[in-house]
Amino acid sequence: MAVNYESMLFKLADSIRGSSSSVDFRTVITSALVLRWYELKSKKLIDRDRYDFTSILHNVIDEIEEEYYPLQGVLKALVLDNHRLRDNKYNVLLEMLERIGSFVEKEDEIITLINMLLTETDIGNDNFLTPKSIKQIMTKLVKLSDNDSVADYFMGYGGIGLSLKQANQGYDFSYCGEEINRNTYLLSRILMFINGMYNIDIKNKDAYDLSNVKQNSFDYVLMDAPFSLNKALDHNRVFEYGLPSKVAADWGNYQIGLYSLKDTGKAIVTAASGALFRSSDHGIRKAIVNLDMIEAVVLLPVSLYAETSIQTALIVFNKNKSNQRQKKIMFVDASNEYERLNRRQNTIPDVGIDKILSCLQEHKEIEGFSTLTDTDFVADNEYNLNPSVYINAKVIEESLGKTIQLKEVAEVLPGVQVSKSDFETLRRNPTHYYLNIKNIQEEGIVYDDEERIRDKKVNWYGKYDIKAGDIILTSKGTTSRAVIVPDDFKESFISNNLTIIRVNSSKYDQYVLKKYLESEIGRLVLENVTTGTTIKVINASKLETIEVPDYDLETIQTIGARIKKNEQTYYQKIREAKEDFEAQNQEIMKELKL
Repeated sequence: MAVNYESMLFKLADSIRGSSSSVDFRTVITSALVLRWYELKSKKLIDRDRYDFTSILHNVIDEIEEEYYPLQGVLKALVLDNHRLRDNKYNVLLEMLERIGSFVEKEDEIITLINMLLTETDIGNDNFLTPKSIKQIMTKLVKLSDNDSVADYFMGYGGIGLSLKQANQGYDFSYCGEEINRNTYLLSRILMFINGMYNIDIKNKDAYDLSNVKQNSFDYVLMDAPFSLNKALDHNRVFEYGLPSKVAADWGNYQIGLYSLKDTGKAIVTAASGALFRSSDHGIRKAIVNLDMIEAVVLLPVSLYAETSIQTALIVFNKNKSNQRQKKIMFVDASNEYERLNRRQNTIPDVGIDKILSCLQEHKEIEGFSTLTDTDFVADNEYNLNPSVYINAKVIEESLGKTIQLKEVAEVLPGVQVSKSDFETLRRNPTHYYLNIKNIQEEGIVYDDEERIRDKKVNWYGKYDIKAGDIILTSKGTTSRAVIVPDDFKESFISNNLTIIRVNSSKYDQYVLKKYLESEIGRLVLENVTTGTTIKVINASKLETIEVPDYDLETIQTIGARIKKNEQTYYQKIREAKEDFEAQNQEIMKELKL
């Protein structure tokens, strides 16, 4: 029967969870596992005398660090200098050693448990674990040769390095890592040692300390840095493509990797999806795309990380792209390639990983999933690196026939923002309703008498006020909705969360246009002019440039009249059914005397 090591780890953590809340579970369990490993290696048990365990522990750690040079200073710092352990006279550690000693009898089991604890098991509230599926993709994209050098900035416990070793058995490569958290750094050294990784140079160091950063040093850079870290970076030679916004250091992190990468090197980094299109990083993306250093971008599913549900991505940088890949970027949308791992996390199954890798390695294009795009087209899209933009564009191009731009047949009018103080002033002597997202419902416009204002400026008329036949589109929110203003509308202004599409009836039909925007292909078109991850925002200036089907006028007028009549009939029948239901319900209640 297979041993459930993860279950063992949770039981070990549970055994000290109540009595030792201030003690780091990974530190205690890893340290006890190393002590048990030493017992098995040396074939002698450590004395379990509770009254003299402090002295015994000092002697054993001295022996271990003297015999195994890579652990020199590690256990002393992790255990003996740990005041939380010292204050309870190491009783927690002793109890953990006794528990582990009762069921672990092989060195291989120790290695398995340490590997799971430091690279896979979500046993505490930390953010140092890179999801297994991300590590698998990263390491399979790396083609190591002997003497290759790999850097892992923001290395955490070193899980990426371990995955790289496991995927490249037999290759002698050097691994350099940096980790700012001292405890995490010390545990990473244990992970490296226990797995026989000796050609390493890992430092307890802030990756943003650029005083000794090495230029053109590594064949590969792998990076799973904190997402959208609030960090003000100073001007430095490393940031030659521009300083990132202080509210999100992502493109500063990537530049550290690119700076230290050889001219023939490749970097693979994780990113929050916002980093792919954030306007504040436009200049940096532009410079790097124009230098043709981006090989691929993969949009990943949400909730891959235990501690955040945000959507993430992988960016593959390559300073030495093959001739056939030059001036091209492979975009992959793998956001739907997931299955549930546990109550908090998703994971990418093996079939999904293989599908992603086949696209990246074989330049395979799959409709709705991947596309190979010219960098000129990326430039035309303002250096937006969101894969869905280019995958959708390919689907749209193949689905639509002859098209025209929306601005040729309609005027796009974004709404007006009214501050809270202005709203209170404008509520006096109101003349118009003030429409927001909540007022735009599937059945039409829902007016709210509490939301009435007057104009602030004369130019509001013709710009923010609605007219019969206008399409009102929700331009901000989690989903988009559209309604057509009926002939019996009430005078209203629209908020900045809405947009008016005012169709020129001599050129197009508003009912046909609404039907198109609500179609599957229309939603793809709108998605391409939408920014934001959680709160979606449709860019009005981009909206007017979307492609719409170029039907002949007679056809769209005929079909538009049919759509209008069909919808009017539908909603009339719904109203009649509701009225009939209410009447019947009242009679029933009377008969029941309720």
